[in-house]
Amino acid sequence: MDHPPPHVIPLLGLVVLFLLAWQSARAEDTNPSNDYIDRSLYPKGYGILSSDHLMFPMDMSDWPVEIDSKRQLLVDDYLVASRGGLVREWHEAVKHPGNPVMVGDLPWENNDGGNQIIPLELRRDPETGVFRMWYSVRLRYTEPGGVSVRFPTLYAESDDGVAWRKPNLGVLEYEGSTENNFVIHGGRIVGLFENAADPDKRYTALVLLEPEYVEREGYYLYTSPDGLHWTGDRTRCLIPSLQSYTMPQNGIGDTTIFRYDPVLGQYVCDAKFVLPGKMRCRGQCESDDLIHWTRPHFTLYPDEHDGPDAQVYGNISFVYESMWLGLCRVMHTDRTGWKQVEVQLSVSRDGRHWSRPADRRQFIALGEPESWEPDYTDPAHCAPILVGDEWWFFYRGSRHPERDKKEHPKGYEMAMGLATVVRDRFASLNGGDEPGVLITRSLTFSGQALFVNAQVAQGGGIKAAVLDVKGEPVDGYGFEDSVPLEGDTTAARMVWSGGRSTVPQVDSHVRLAFELTNAKLYAFWIE
Repeated sequence: MDHPPPHVIPLLGLVVLFLLAWQSARAEDTNPSNDYIDRSLYPKGYGILSSDHLMFPMDMSDWPVEIDSKRQLLVDDYLVASRGGLVREWHEAVKHPGNPVMVGDLPWENNDGGNQIIPLELRRDPETGVFRMWYSVRLRYTEPGGVSVRFPTLYAESDDGVAWRKPNLGVLEYEGSTENNFVIHGGRIVGLFENAADPDKRYTALVLLEPEYVEREGYYLYTSPDGLHWTGDRTRCLIPSLQSYTMPQNGIGDTTIFRYDPVLGQYVCDAKFVLPGKMRCRGQCESDDLIHWTRPHFTLYPDEHDGPDAQVYGNISFVYESMWLGLCRVMHTDRTGWKQVEVQLSVSRDGRHWSRPADRRQFIALGEPESWEPDYTDPAHCAPILVGDEWWFFYRGSRHPERDKKEHPKGYEMAMGLATVVRDRFASLNGGDEPGVLITRSLTFSGQALFVNAQVAQGGGIKAAVLDVKGEPVDGYGFEDSVPLEGDTTAARMVWSGGRSTVPQVDSHVRLAFELTNAKLYAFWIE
């Protein structure tokens, strides 16, 4: 069967979007309260927007690109001009053998029928090394009007990230006593920011407050000198919560989170949106003061590769070296009959447009059916923490109540786990017995030394070459001049014959080439 030329594919996608918009307009004209979107067109029509290959089909292999000294990951082909004999491999996070590292063992962590821990934000003190965590639990209250569930914010800390303590802070009262670790009643932190310039407001947070505590449920601003004693303005709702699934949206959903982006110089909101049919997806908006926000734009959506029951439940994003990474939460319901949420890797080259290049593989895998985490994975709503040469990801795992309903009815079981990734090792380009070759686009850079993060098997090796813009080896910097790299290293400097280790710049641009034999290349950089 013949396939359409590459330039036709994005045009077909845009035609689908046009038809979708036309039908939506007709729906508005005939019945304003009706769904805007034909559900049968939704996955195909919007899926194009999260595909780099469809949205940006241009061959940019001959376009020069400027890089800085940060590490260049090989999670996509952004810097790749050509590659042959190489296979990209995606790598899962490795779970800590002592998981779960924190469980609900206090009375207020057990009153909804199961042990529950929901990590929200984590920081590690740069001076003491102490891990600080703000987390939540499900608190069920019986009130005159019925039973309600609330999500307060609590505090815990750890010296090693594995053994956690929950100090009696004496800050807030719970059931007549201040001997607890509550720091905010009636809402959970969904974005935590530090400001050393004002000691009285060292910490700023956006808090999702519940309707029992405010006139309008939504997101409110809080400040604190120490992260424990908080003051909030409950009279000013900055962004309202989603109240219904009608279109247009009247707020943003409950899995929305906020972060500060040091590259964009903006606060970023990863927002939950719900399309007709309760189709969950993600959008992004920005602010320079946490008060005034841009109009959200769509970022991540379920498509045909996810299956008909999939919904995008979150995207915990963060700046990583020269790009952005995200932990995309994808929900399924058809597999078991109840909600399951898995975590996949998402990537961005500008912090605003996102894609999922990893073939929908799980990054933090769901546990086995008999484990403590077979149904639900929710990473802490912040960047991972670098500990030595590993990135530490804290996350919530759980069992759905339906799994245990017949034997011993109870509520959700939620605990905190830890998963790690060796620095940069999210994906690799792998060479086998026959050498594979990677050639980059023309690079402009200010550094001098070429470094790599790589694993080389016994008898294998990695060689590097420097090419001019025409693709010809620079004299003395060909593969035959390269000293083969061996072993396992997260930061090795490439060297050529005669001890040369400075990368020459020819006509301000050069290409780098790597030859891999029984080796994995995760990243390279020039500094």
